[in-house]
Amino acid sequence: MTDFDYTRLPAYYALCPLSACPRAAECLRQCLYEGLTADVTDFCCLNLRALRTVASADCPHFRPAVKVRFAWGIKGVLSQLEQLPYGQARDARDAVYGLFGRNIFYRIRQEKRHVLPDEQERVRRIFRRFGIAEEPRFDRYEYRYDL
Repeated sequence: MTDFDYTRLPAYYALCPLSACPRAAECLRQCLYEGLTADVTDFCCLNLRALRTVASADCPHFRPAVKVRFAWGIKGVLSQLEQLPYGQARDARDAVYGLFGRNIFYRIRQEKRHVLPDEQERVRRIFRRFGIAEEPRFDRYEYRYDL
């Protein structure tokens, strides 16, 4: 895998050495393992013997090797909510705030934490519930692999 920054790989993210797996080409763990270069000397690896006993369709370690969209910041979303009448805007803001909780909300607002794809979908549902047809606009987006 050439488009992955191995410095972003968590220390204990296990890679998969089973290249004979029928799902190897679509598994992130196996693609990362195959893409290792000589400068990566230490990494966590799944047990090859144990992997051979797992049916490939039911592998609990499988992660799809596709990039997903992570959102950063929430100021754009809040400005969209301001277009609603005051009472509705307050209720919609409270719903978004309640979705994340105080600490996570402020970490997202300060761009110290990204918004996961499923969280983006829940914000979208809040928009629909309050009659906002347009998509939520977060401050910026980043496409990367979901470890």
